[in-house]
Amino acid sequence: MSEKQEFQWSEITAAGRKNVSIAVAFCVSGDAWLRKGHLDRAIEDYDAALTMEPSFAEALVNRGNAWARKGDLRRAIADFNAALRINPRDAKARKNFELAVQKRSEGDSKSGRN
Repeated sequence: MSEKQEFQWSEITAAGRKNVSIAVAFCVSGDAWLRKGHLDRAIEDYDAALTMEPSFAEALVNRGNAWARKGDLRRAIADFNAALRINPRDAKARKNFELAVQKRSEGDSKSGRN
């Protein structure tokens, strides 16, 4: 590998680490907003984290929790399912997915939809 190629590779690697760090920062910020009940702000931060790092399962699970708290179970289930596609062993994603599906089923049966 030439010196120029090594420099380019190190720049790409550094940029990748920077994106992951920024994604983590957005996820942490989203967590804080979620704890305070500012669901729209939390979702915005999780969206930003996922823009930087689309395979960030924790951000997907946490955004799913925000959607569930807003009552949007369709979006919550989609986020939990996406997290499970990334990491099928994610216990938190699995539990939240199952709870959201159950809650949606209960809502459907109460409204007469099956």
